[in-house]
Amino acid sequence: ILEKAQLPLDASMAQAQHDGRVGRGDRMRTNIGGGPGWMGVTNVVGWDDEASSTLEPVPVRDKVVVKGSGLTSDGYWVNDGSSFMMVLDFTPQGPKARTILTYGETGDPDSPLFTSQMTRFATKTWKTVDLSDADITKDQVGQTVTVSA
Repeated sequence: ILEKAQLPLDASMAQAQHDGRVGRGDRMRTNIGGGPGWMGVTNVVGWDDEASSTLEPVPVRDKVVVKGSGLTSDGYWVNDGSSFMMVLDFTPQGPKARTILTYGETGDPDSPLFTSQMTRFATKTWKTVDLSDADITKDQVGQTVTVSA
């Protein structure tokens, strides 16, 4: 099967699968780790022909090289999986959290923000969450407005 997709026998899932939402030629391909849930992986990703959880247009995936495998001549396409993840550590100094928004900050495929978070996800570049008053104040954008009834 891997030979039909021109992948080496020892290819990792991150080498074999990529963000299938962007198609070919229009953007730099983002390779993604993880796999299907039945493999027991923490990062569950895969392909959904209907992608029912999004309002984005669903690209047409290349034909699979072996029926039922999901593997195309262009590797495994991913358009479904974890969308938001957070890890939280309760330390003696207080909670520490890191998050990642997987797919992006817009549904507009022409925007650079469409794949910005997928790149962070693929490189495991999680965002540290500001939880202390000092950190929140330091990173504040705009003005604070208090609204009361």
